[in-house]
Amino acid sequence: MSRWFWNWEKSKAHMKKETQILRGIWPYLIFFILVQYVHAIFNKLVYRNYNYYKVYEQPQLVDLGFMALKDLNVSTIEWITETITFGAIGLSFLFGISTLFIERDPPVYALHLLYRVLMTSSVCLTIRIGAYSLTILPSPSDHCFPGQRNWNPPNSWTDYVFGADPINGCADLIFSSHTMYTVLCCAAYYRYGGIRWLKGLFVLVVIMLGILIVALQKHYSVDVWLALCIVPIVWNWLEFRVEDYVPPEWKNPRESEIEVPRGAEHAQAEDHEQVHLVGDREASKEAV
Repeated sequence: MSRWFWNWEKSKAHMKKETQILRGIWPYLIFFILVQYVHAIFNKLVYRNYNYYKVYEQPQLVDLGFMALKDLNVSTIEWITETITFGAIGLSFLFGISTLFIERDPPVYALHLLYRVLMTSSVCLTIRIGAYSLTILPSPSDHCFPGQRNWNPPNSWTDYVFGADPINGCADLIFSSHTMYTVLCCAAYYRYGGIRWLKGLFVLVVIMLGILIVALQKHYSVDVWLALCIVPIVWNWLEFRVEDYVPPEWKNPRESEIEVPRGAEHAQAEDHEQVHLVGDREASKEAV
């Protein structure tokens, strides 16, 4: 159930709670963002190894998905996979921002969503780094061959540190990061969203993206399949093991939000003792 905030006071109260969440999780957010950066460096490193060991000279792997979709003419819309992926990320971002203006029952907090997405992606990216670094496969993408327009393996340390390119990399295959991020957005909305048709739309987007990635031969079918399997497993495992952060102020709101006048606790204790004394006297009279 959801409804728009009709006054600024409710929106400010919600933002105050978001701030309380941020005070407790900001170190983790920074760490998760650093993992994304480290992943970009490893993308460049595997690209370097792909060129150094001349993996591009190896024959392309046999892929049944390529065979099944070879007649699907989508080469003229190569940009569509990036559009779908970043579109899904954008929708998730808008959903997070909407928590500031739409009241939901139970309440949804944007930082809970951000924390869980970054945490899950950090675990998945760590698995991904190990997978494509240990076994370098010949890339099926057209630009992953010397002389092609976007062939640009790293040549200096600045390329590793400042040359992040999530679109034109090579050899970072297992598993598909485009599919990973889209599945994460789908899982996030399933966890925190409430509109059924939008949940169904996210599922259709994930399926369509997987088909297009294979049809464009940006990844092998196994890369997409593993992303569809691994990401939900990691998401559900972390959801079972790690609860949404609850600030200390929420656990005992009366003590944190209501000031007790000085001496009030002593007065309340005396009143409580007097009530017990009166009750004991009445009980003794009835017994007599």
